[in-house]
Amino acid sequence: MDVNITKREIKNFYQQYRDSIGAIPPSYSFGQILIKVKSGQQEVSEIKSRADSVYQLIKEGADFAKMAKKYSDDPATAKYGGDLGYTKRGNFVQKFEQKAFSLDEGEVSAPVKTQFGYHIIKLVDRKGERIHTKHILFKMKKSKKNYAETKKKAQNIRKMIVNNKISFDSAAVRYSDYKDAYVNRGIINRIPKNEIENSDIINTLDTLEIGEVSKAFLTEMGYNIIKLINIHDDKWNQIKQYALNMKKQRKYQQHINELRDKFHVKKYGLR
Repeated sequence: MDVNITKREIKNFYQQYRDSIGAIPPSYSFGQILIKVKSGQQEVSEIKSRADSVYQLIKEGADFAKMAKKYSDDPATAKYGGDLGYTKRGNFVQKFEQKAFSLDEGEVSAPVKTQFGYHIIKLVDRKGERIHTKHILFKMKKSKKNYAETKKKAQNIRKMIVNNKISFDSAAVRYSDYKDAYVNRGIINRIPKNEIENSDIINTLDTLEIGEVSKAFLTEMGYNIIKLINIHDDKWNQIKQYALNMKKQRKYQQHINELRDKFHVKKYGLR
């Protein structure tokens, strides 16, 4: 249902509902570079060795479910012996899924590496294209050294940006761990403040002047560098959207009422 709205209607809506609407936050346009904290070779080797040791115990006859309860870093499944239930293709990350579907019933895989860590996988049963699996997860650990090295890398990238050795856009394409950074150059355009989920990013944006680049700061995702591009007053656009939504809702209800009258239907049955 196409519904248009005039400026007068928007103004009338605001005059009527201004007390209910409350404050409308601004929108931000900003650049973001993310440098993820990754496990070093030493940490990877330690986790792989741990996974290999548990796999060897299972090969020697240890009960898979007991090993999962004792050693798995997946709390959601460990208490159930690593049971993942029946799943179909597309439910797991690619490397896990390829190995799981290649197993015979009852077979246990050697440790398989994914972005989550190392998995030992057991195929319990197969029903067509659905498989019943169990797994033991050994998560990648991150040491203080990993955090320190990542922080230093992020600080060096920021230093190059503020010293005009590289543009923010180019740095985002070259260094950011966001998968779409190559396409959007790290730029997030006109996002309402109340739609930004990370409070650390909001707090950082609130401290920046337009064009300023933040210091590298840590969030659960990794080390971030933010550049504030612009602050937009989107109050009118938000009010327009609220008014349009209400008009659509009223038009829809009017249409329903007309249909009821046309077909002689009451709310609770026929007339």
